[in-house]
Amino acid sequence: MNLFPINEVQLMTAFFVLVRVSAIIALLPLFGDRTVPPTIKVLFSVAMSFVVFPTLWQSGLRFSDVKSQSTGLLVGAVVSELFVGLLLGFFARWIFDAVRAAGYFMGTQMGFSMGSVLDPTTETQTIALAEFQYGLAALLFLAMDGHHVYVNSIMDSFRLIPLGELPVLSKGDTMIRTLIDLTEKVLLLSVHLAAPVLIVMLLVNLAFGLVSRAVPQINMLVISFAANILVGLMIFAVSLPGFHALVGTQFEEYSQQLRSFMTLLGN
Repeated sequence: MNLFPINEVQLMTAFFVLVRVSAIIALLPLFGDRTVPPTIKVLFSVAMSFVVFPTLWQSGLRFSDVKSQSTGLLVGAVVSELFVGLLLGFFARWIFDAVRAAGYFMGTQMGFSMGSVLDPTTETQTIALAEFQYGLAALLFLAMDGHHVYVNSIMDSFRLIPLGELPVLSKGDTMIRTLIDLTEKVLLLSVHLAAPVLIVMLLVNLAFGLVSRAVPQINMLVISFAANILVGLMIFAVSLPGFHALVGTQFEEYSQQLRSFMTLLGN
């Protein structure tokens, strides 16, 4: 009587699924933030692996030739799965990183950098406006069923990138160009989001400079602190519809971008 109807192939396949899913969730926005307790991340990774494994197994996913694999090859396969998961999680963060960078740019120009607080997500000092924008983007992402994109992308990653393999090593130049393009997209999106506030703050500071030269008796340094915050918050509130439209457009293309990146890794 077979008390454990699980063979070696099933066990190793489930293990590699868990490794990749855990690495992805560790870097996912929202689910992988430092504010989420490590225990919750581990349980969520195990639960997600438990849910997706039967479907993947029925679709033909296998880690074959278990008996012929040496210890070194198995360790290399684990490392490759971790690397693939971390790459996917890193790519999934780019829109949220751009939103946070835009908030940092705006907050610095408005004077919020003098009152920066500790961000529990990154464990560094950050600007409150950046965290506010990050929260807005997170709510918009969840409202657009973005969490379903994560689940679909995890499933697609196993169909597009074989288990235990790392074909990306054979095309390092393409990956480097892809990461450079990703950095460019982060900077461009952050500048576009922060542009209304940055332009207005530049004009306000220019006006303060002219007034300071014309009427030296006025202490423009003290006045500019309150004025910069007031004007900056007003422009930020007026530009929120544009923030919604621009970030929402990026989220609509999010699923296709993730699939294209996975296709690049798998081919």
